Order: sequence, then C-alpha cells, then structure tokens
Amino acid sequence: MRIKTKITIITPVHIGTGEEKMNFEYDKKDNVLYCYDPKELFLCKASKELLDKRFLNSLLKSNDGSKRDELNRMMKKDIDYNKLKPIYSLRADFAKIPKGNISEQLKSLNKPYIPGSSIKGAIMNAIFYDFIKNHLNDFCKYIKNKVETSKNEPDIDDFLKKYDSRLSDLVKQISNCIICRDVFYENLVLVEPIRKNVYDDKKGKLSLSNIECIDVNQTCDDEFIKINTDRKNVIIETLKNDNIKFYDEFIEYLSIDKIIKVCRSYFHDILDEEIEMEKNNSYYVQEGLDKKLNEFYEDTVSNGFYMRIGANTNYFFKTVSYLIKKNDSNLYNKYFYKVFSPKDKPKDEPKGKNKAYPLPDKMPATRTIYVDDLYAYYPGVIKIEFYKEN
Repeated sequence: MRIKTKITIITPVHIGTGEEKMNFEYDKKDNVLYCYDPKELFLCKASKELLDKRFLNSLLKSNDGSKRDELNRMMKKDIDYNKLKPIYSLRADFAKIPKGNISEQLKSLNKPYIPGSSIKGAIMNAIFYDFIKNHLNDFCKYIKNKVETSKNEPDIDDFLKKYDSRLSDLVKQISNCIICRDVFYENLVLVEPIRKNVYDDKKGKLSLSNIECIDVNQTCDDEFIKINTDRKNVIIETLKNDNIKFYDEFIEYLSIDKIIKVCRSYFHDILDEEIEMEKNNSYYVQEGLDKKLNEFYEDTVSNGFYMRIGANTNYFFKTVSYLIKKNDSNLYNKYFYKVFSPKDKPKDEPKGKNKAYPLPDKMPATRTIYVDDLYAYYPGVIKIEFYKEN
C-alpha cells in the first residue's frame, strides 16, 4: 500500500529564478501572454538597428527605467510575433501588458514547478516550530543567555547542541528520511504584486516587478512526500540505545500523520497572526481577502494541511519568530534587533526614529497581495492531501 500526495495550487505560487525578463519578450493576445526566445527576437532586427548607438546604449543601461522602456519600444517595433513560435504562455487578465520587467518563475523545459527542497524546507520549519513550542521556556532562556554571553547569534542547531552534541546529526538524519519530490504543473499566470505598509496609510504601495506564477486550480498527485522507512529503521537500530536527548521526540516526526499535525498547526498559528493584524488595520478587506483568510483558518483539511510557499509570504511563515513574539513578547522586543529582525541588525537598538529598521511590534510592517484586473490573491497557498492507494 502506497501513501500518495495530492498537491493543489490554491493561490498563485512564485518560486523565482532571481532573473527578470524584459517586456519585449512577451506579446499579448486576448487574455494570454506569450513569451518568446529573446535570441529569435534579436534575429528579427536588422543589423543596422542592432548596431545603432542609441540602441546599444539602451541595451547597456537596461536596468534604468527610461532606458529599459526605450529598449522595449525599439525591440517591439516592426516585429511580427505571429511569425514566431512562443516558448510558453501565461494567463494574463490585464487590459494591457504591464510595463517593466517580469520576474521569472522557476521552470524545467518551460514547465513550472515547486522544488521538493522548498516543500521539505517548509516541513522542517514546521517541525522545528513544533519542537520549540514544546520546549519554549528552555529556548527563551537559551536566547537570553546566548545574546548576553556570546557574539554569535542564537540558532536552533546551536540550541540542540546545548543539550546533546549528537542532536544536530540526528536532526540531519531525520531530515534525510523525509523525501520530497519536485512537483510539476502546466499553467502559468501573470500577477502584479502589491506590497504596502499595513501600519501607515500615508505610505503608498511599494514598486515591485510583475511576476510569473504557477496558476491556481491545478492538482498533481503522486508520491511527492514520503518517509524513507529503510533510512528510518537504520536510525532506530543504530541509535536507539545511545540515550540521545530528545531521540524519541524526533523519531516521532518520521510519520505522515505527525507531519500533517505539525504543518497544520504551524499554518494555523501564523495565519492567526495575519487575522489579528487585520482586525486592527483592515488591510486585506480592501481586496476582499479577509474572508479568504478566515476560510483558510476554519478549514481543517482532514487528511492534510495548507502550506504557504515561495515568494511574498511574510517572514513569520519562514521562521519560528512568531512563537516567541506570541508567548514572550518582552523577550521578543528586547532582543528583536539582535535576534529576530530580518534586516541586517545594528549592534544596538536604533536611536530615534530610524526608519531603516522595523519596529518589533509592527513586524512584518509590509504585506503583499497579488492582483490582476479580475482577482486578488493571498500569495503562495497550496493544499497538501494524503491518501492510500492499494
């Protein structure tokens, strides 16, 4: 009997390559955006145009907004996209192609995918969150002692070594038992990310590149997440009599039922922070997403869980920081700039109103949503469900 995994894209997911595509690489027909090979597009231009000083200057300075726009205009001029074969397409519910560069979605052979490493990283973060929740007082004492006695920043690996030097290796072996495969999908969508400071209405939205995303309402099912029982048994046989601290606790994480439990709890806890923020700031209600947050919160997936993954999820979804903020706000505030701030940390708390650094009680200060002309989305939500197949 195999345990299979069904992974559904609930809201657009962006796993970026770190690269951006120029606007001229796309052409829009109706609500479909077609992407073309830039090499073929350059071949459509006459040598005289390509060697023009003005063109070369715009190409050299393409990161500059005005030069970028000039390059896009020059490249689009006189190109008949109908004679070229697109390399892939995206749903694009925009009246016009948005200006500016477009952040590229990770693909293989032009098929978008979520790397197994991203899913595994999110699972391991939920496991660490659960473990620290069970040992919260000790972890808070460790943070305080580490900051006051060492120049090195506290981290979970060091916390584990404090109890037993072998724990770090055990956790690596536990991680190696959790197998997560890449998940491929067919369809892409173009969205505009809107990032705003939720605590300051006077600040407008921050300028971000439009992005390619894995489109919604797509499902893949296979053995995407599984426990390697052979590796698990080797750990049990070789370490069961070694009296490693927390050994039994970490072995328990090597079951699908336990993974479901901790990932569901983690998503629920962090979403609770979003909902509490919304009560005081009415940020998501502007796009009608407040109801969606509550739907996610109330929907307990019986055989699985929701997960947030990819870009534009706030930093609480990628750390254990909220656990400290929620349960020991004094510690969180006191050591925020030394431990919990995602920005490069100053040696001491910034003096005066230094806006370069976030305030601990208003962190994360910015939130991001995705929009097009028809819809608004809470970024990066997938649903993971498990079922048995004979």
